Amino acid sequence: MTGALVLPEDIEILPLSVLPPTVRAHVDGGDHDFAVTRPNSRVPSKVIDAQAAKLLREFQTPTTLVDAILRFSKTAQREPAQVLEDVYPFLESCLIARLLVEPGTHSQRIRASFDEGDVVANCQVLECVQVLNDTELYRVSFEEREAALKIARLHSGPHVKQSLEHESKILIRLNGQIAPKILSFGETEDGCSYLVTEWIPGELCGEAAAALRASAYEPLPALLVSLCTRVLDAYAELHGMGVIHSDVHTNNLLVTANGEVRIIDHGLSRVDGDDFGKPLPRGGVGFFFEPEYAMATLAGSTSPLSSRRGEQYSVAALVYLLLTGHYYLDFPYGKEAILRQIIEQLPIPLSARGIPGANALNNVLSRALGKDPASRFPDMAAVAVAFREAAGHLPFSLRHSAAAATPGENGPIDDLHIDDLPSDDRYLRDWLASTLNSLSDPTIDLGISEPKLPAFSLSSGAAGVAFGLFRIACIHEDASLFALAERWLERAENHITPEALGGISPYYSASKTACIQALLAHSAGDLLARSKAMECLLKISDHPFENLDIAVGGSSTLLALSHLVDAFGWDPTTKHKRLIEVGNHLLTDLWRQFDAMAPIGDPKFPTSLAMAHGWAGYLYATLRWIQSAPAPAPRNLPIRLQQLANQSQRNGSRISWRPDTRPNSPVFGGWCNGSAGFVFLWTLAHRLFRDTHWLSLAEGAGQDACFAREEGPSLCCGLTGKAYSQLSLYKHTGDRSWLDNAYAMAKLATQKTEILKRTAASRSPLGLYQGDTGLAVLIADLEHPESAAMPLFEDEAWPRRESRSLNG
Repeated sequence: MTGALVLPEDIEILPLSVLPPTVRAHVDGGDHDFAVTRPNSRVPSKVIDAQAAKLLREFQTPTTLVDAILRFSKTAQREPAQVLEDVYPFLESCLIARLLVEPGTHSQRIRASFDEGDVVANCQVLECVQVLNDTELYRVSFEEREAALKIARLHSGPHVKQSLEHESKILIRLNGQIAPKILSFGETEDGCSYLVTEWIPGELCGEAAAALRASAYEPLPALLVSLCTRVLDAYAELHGMGVIHSDVHTNNLLVTANGEVRIIDHGLSRVDGDDFGKPLPRGGVGFFFEPEYAMATLAGSTSPLSSRRGEQYSVAALVYLLLTGHYYLDFPYGKEAILRQIIEQLPIPLSARGIPGANALNNVLSRALGKDPASRFPDMAAVAVAFREAAGHLPFSLRHSAAAATPGENGPIDDLHIDDLPSDDRYLRDWLASTLNSLSDPTIDLGISEPKLPAFSLSSGAAGVAFGLFRIACIHEDASLFALAERWLERAENHITPEALGGISPYYSASKTACIQALLAHSAGDLLARSKAMECLLKISDHPFENLDIAVGGSSTLLALSHLVDAFGWDPTTKHKRLIEVGNHLLTDLWRQFDAMAPIGDPKFPTSLAMAHGWAGYLYATLRWIQSAPAPAPRNLPIRLQQLANQSQRNGSRISWRPDTRPNSPVFGGWCNGSAGFVFLWTLAHRLFRDTHWLSLAEGAGQDACFAREEGPSLCCGLTGKAYSQLSLYKHTGDRSWLDNAYAMAKLATQKTEILKRTAASRSPLGLYQGDTGLAVLIADLEHPESAAMPLFEDEAWPRRESRSLNG
C-alpha cells in the first residue's frame, strides 16, 4: 500500500437510490449509501456509505494512499492519522477484492482478449461468449468442428491454471457423459492455460424454464416438470460416477434441442474421496449454498468439502427456481443475511408461488431442502424417483383463472356499468375499481420516485392511468369510463409544475399529458380543448433537447406528433399542416445528429441499441413519422437499419440484440431493452418497405421474446410489453401461434401481479408503463386482438382519409 493505487476503469459507484425498486427492497442500506461493483468480476458488490464513496473517488486517478488520505482529511476537516486508522480496514478489503489496484494491466477495463477470426490455442475464434476477470470463454473452430475454448487471462494467477488442470481431469473421467467431451488441454506461448471441449448447442437451463413458464396456460406445465426431472436425473448420474459438481446454478446446465441436460463448468467439481491432490476452495452462487456450508462460513471456520447430500440441497433449490421463477426463500442482498436465511428459514410453499395442487411435489422439495443433512434423501437417485412419482399427481389440465367477482362486491365501480366486461376477468374489474377508489385519495402511492418519474407522467403516473382508461373506454364503448379517464387526466394536470413544462419526453414530461389531452378532446368532439392541448404540445416540442431517445428525448416527441397526425389527419378542422411542418423539422434535426454519429457497431464508439434509449427507438420513431405524415425517408435510414440488423445474435430460430454494443452486456426480452422492442421496429420496417429480410428479423426477435429471461409483468420491460410484441406479429402475419403466445404471456403477467400484490409491503403502482395499467389495457385489447396496439406507441388505428398529402 505504499505505491500508487487506482480504481479500475470499469468500476461503478452507484447510489442505492437509483436501483430498481425490486432490487432496492432487498439491499440493506439507506438511500444515501452507495453500491460498488466491477462488472465481469467474480467479486460481489459492496454497500458503502457516502464518506467511503467519497474516499474511493480519490483514487479515480493514480495516487498514493498517503496523498489520498491527506486530501480526504482536509476536505473532512479531520486529523489524517485518525482518518487512516478508521479507514484502513476498509481500504484493505478493497485491495483484497481488487477494487483498488496498481496502475497498469489490472486497472484496465475487463474486455475480451481475442476478436472474431483470431487464432489461439490452435482454435479460430468464432464468438466471445463470456469474459471474467480471470478466464474467458469462446465459441471456436477446432479441427473443423465447433468447440468451446476456456482460457486463462494474462496475469490471472496460478489458481486459474490449477482450476483448468483440475477440470480437465474431471472431464477425462466423465468421458463426454453428462458433461462436454474434452478435446485439448495445454498452455499458450505466453503462459495462459486453456481447455478445449466439444461445443454443445443449447439453451441455458434457466432460460429454457422461463420460456416454458411464459408459454403455457398451466401454473405448472408438464414440459417444465419434465425438464426438472431430467435435471435431477443428470445430477443422479453425475453422482453415480463419483463426481460432485460443487457449483450448482442455472447457468451451469445446458438444455439441448432434443431435451438432453448437460452439466458444464467443472472447475470446482470433485471426485468423492479423491481430489487429485490439494482440494480446491469452495465456490458457487450463494443462493444455492447448503446450510452446513453457510454455518461454517458465518462462524469463520474451515469450509466443509462439497458433499452428495449438500449438493442435493443445492439441486433442490435450483429445481424450485426452475419451477416457480423464484428462489425458495425471499433472499435479501447481503452475504450474512442470505447465509442466516439458509440456516434458519424453511422454504416457501409452492402454493404461495401461485402453484396450487402441488402438495406432493412440495413435500419432495421440502425434504431435499431439509436443514439437517440426515433428514434429506439418501442420494440424488432417490430424489429423482420421488420427484417423478409426485409429478404423477399434478393436475396438468388445471387452468389458472381468477373466479368471477361476487355480485355486489364491486362497491362504487357498479356506477361505471362494468357488467359488460367478461365475467371471469377479475383482474380488469379490480383494476378499474382501484382507479375509481384511488382518484379520491390524495395520498395514493402511484409508485413515483420524484423527480425522476413525476406524478403526472405517462410511464408511472396519472397521465398513464388516464390513457389506459381512455383505451378501455374505446374498446367497450363506455362513456362512464371515458369520464373517469378525464378525471384522471385532471389529476395529472394538477401535478404539473412549471419546471416540468420544460421537459420534452412524452413518457415522463408534460408533453405526453398534452398529447393525451388532445386525443381525449378529439374523441369527445371538444374542438377548443383539442386546439389548446395541441398548441401546448407544439410549444413543448419547440424546446431544445440534448437527449435523442424515444423514452426521454427528441424521438419521443416525434412519436407523440405522429399520434396526433394519425388522429387528426382525416379531420380538416385541425391544423394538420402545422403538425406536419413541426414534425418534419424535428425529423430533419434528429437525422442531422444521427448522421453525425459513428456507424452502429463501431468498437471505438459504443452506443445503445435498444428501443427505450438507443438506435431501435431512433429508427422506430422515424418509421412511425414516415407512416403517419407521410414524409420522405431520410437518405441514410436504410443504411442505419442494416447496421442495426448486423448487430444481431442468432440462436437457432431466435434473433436477439444486446441493449448496447458492449460485448458482454446481457440480453433481455422486454420492450425497453430487449427483443420485444425490436419486434415492433422490424415489423414496421417490413410493412413500409416490404423487404422480407425485415420480416425474418421481426419473427426471430419474436421467438427470442418468448424464450427471454425472467421478467416481471410490466409493459416497459416485462411480460405485458412482450405480449404486445406477439400481437404485433399476429396482426402482421395472421399466424395464430403469435396470438396464443400473447394470451399465455398475459395470463402469466396476471398471475405474477397477483402474487406481487399479496407479498408486497405497499400497493402496486398504477402507471401505464411501470405499473398495473398496461396489463389492464392488454387484457381489454385481447378481446379484439386484430385492433390491439401497444399504448401510445404503435399506430392506434384512427380513421384515415383515402389519400393524404404533406399539405394535409
